[in-house]
Amino acid sequence: MEENEFMLKLVAMQDKAKSKKQVNSDIKELEKVVRNLRLTATLAKGTSKQQIKQTIRQLESQISHIKLQAKIDQKNLKSDIDKALQNISFKDLKDIDINVDGSKAKLKVQKALADVKKAAQNTPISVNVDLKKEKLNNQLTTYLSKNSKIRESEPLLKEADKLREKIAGINDRDSLRDVTDSFQLFKSECSATGYQAKSTSDRIKSLVGNVTKVGSAFGVASMAISNYQKSLKTIKTNDDILTEISKTSNSTKQELEELGNSAFDTASKFGKVSSDYLTAIEEMNRSGFYGEAGKALGELTLLTQAAGDVTAEVAQKYLLSTNAAYGYAGSVEKLTNVLDGQNYITNRHSVDMETMATATEKAGSMAANTGVKIEELSAMIGTISARTKEAGTITGTGIKALLVNLQNISSDKITGTLDKANASMTETVDGIEKLRTPIAILKDLAKTYNSLDENDPLKSEITTNIGGKHHANQLSALLSGWADCEKMLVDYSNGAGSALEEADKSANNLTGRLNALQNSWDESCNGELNVKNQKGKAQSRRKRLSQEIFVK
Repeated sequence: MEENEFMLKLVAMQDKAKSKKQVNSDIKELEKVVRNLRLTATLAKGTSKQQIKQTIRQLESQISHIKLQAKIDQKNLKSDIDKALQNISFKDLKDIDINVDGSKAKLKVQKALADVKKAAQNTPISVNVDLKKEKLNNQLTTYLSKNSKIRESEPLLKEADKLREKIAGINDRDSLRDVTDSFQLFKSECSATGYQAKSTSDRIKSLVGNVTKVGSAFGVASMAISNYQKSLKTIKTNDDILTEISKTSNSTKQELEELGNSAFDTASKFGKVSSDYLTAIEEMNRSGFYGEAGKALGELTLLTQAAGDVTAEVAQKYLLSTNAAYGYAGSVEKLTNVLDGQNYITNRHSVDMETMATATEKAGSMAANTGVKIEELSAMIGTISARTKEAGTITGTGIKALLVNLQNISSDKITGTLDKANASMTETVDGIEKLRTPIAILKDLAKTYNSLDENDPLKSEITTNIGGKHHANQLSALLSGWADCEKMLVDYSNGAGSALEEADKSANNLTGRLNALQNSWDESCNGELNVKNQKGKAQSRRKRLSQEIFVK
């Protein structure tokens, strides 16, 4: 039905065109009549002249009206044709079945269709081609973005630019088909040459993105994001520490490089970062321990930190002061025994390793000078701290003062009180009077003290005269808890290996594992930055790093 209406419209348009010709013919006839009338009016004189002029004006008015109407008809004709063809595609025209009656009308319609077909063929581009052109351009953009490795190939980039130019030049179906084929050929070329993939940088970004997602689930997303920056800072810090080590020791360049490379694995054993280990070695070098001795004491510093949960500063002062006080000459074995014994005491009694370490640092030298063994000092510290809950510095200072008083033979107040308590400061050996050790005096003093009634004046005299005004409370805690002190002596002797056991726990907690993982990142970055490292070693580190990422 719609096709028939379209045909009728075209026929009507042809009729309008015919009427237009007729109008033009009529205009010419009227103009001819007007010219004749003018000529007649010129020849005729008198009253008929006015009548002729009136007639001429009427005729001219009619001519103007006819011309105006002809122009309007011409515009309407063009508008009607445009409107009729607006929603008709070339395919619609080709498939129309002409069934208008009358051979003359049929010929007119066929001619009109031929004209329309010619106009359609001359149209530069259709709406469908435009859409496909835009779609093709978007597909190329998406393909280049998805397969970013293409950016690494200059020839393929040039091919992509040429393809983009071809897409911009599409103006008909044939050129569209040609560019589509070229695009397929381009993709085949990328696939065959191995560039149909993500670039290395994009794969790294993707990996970091995935690590960040996993990290977010465990609340450590920030670690994944900042690891590389932290590694660079750590490497710079390590380099500065190694420079200082080179100034305080005779280490060769190769030895320093090996030390820097081994720091990551060594620190990971104790759940610490590499800079902790190098700093410990630096401090040991400054104290006169170089080479293997410095490295061994550096490891012991990390062991102390991990086992006792103390700072690097506390651990270093503790080991160095103990070593100096008891003359261990840097013996790692003897210092480890001290650490094990004291650590075991802290595990079984209400005292922490930081208190034990700082008190040992304060009182160690005086204890050694007065004949108090390290295990005895450890038991004294443990007993006083468990009962007073005072800080290690206060406990150590109190013990130091107490030991001084127990050796002050010139104080009649002290010696007199000790004599009253059957805990003499001296004894006669082979006819010679000698000072008794503080532990021997305290043992006798504790026996008397604990046997006295709470209201006995001697009890108060002991704590006041021997402990002094500032440390009477500490002496009271030690004497009243002497049974605990003797028990701690036994615990100290059973502490072998306890520090390493504690350190293993610290190395395998969350903080320790994260530090170990950070060491792996740092070691990998250090290997990449060190141009002297062999390629195989760098690959080995990267392989181990990727394994640790997934395992951790």
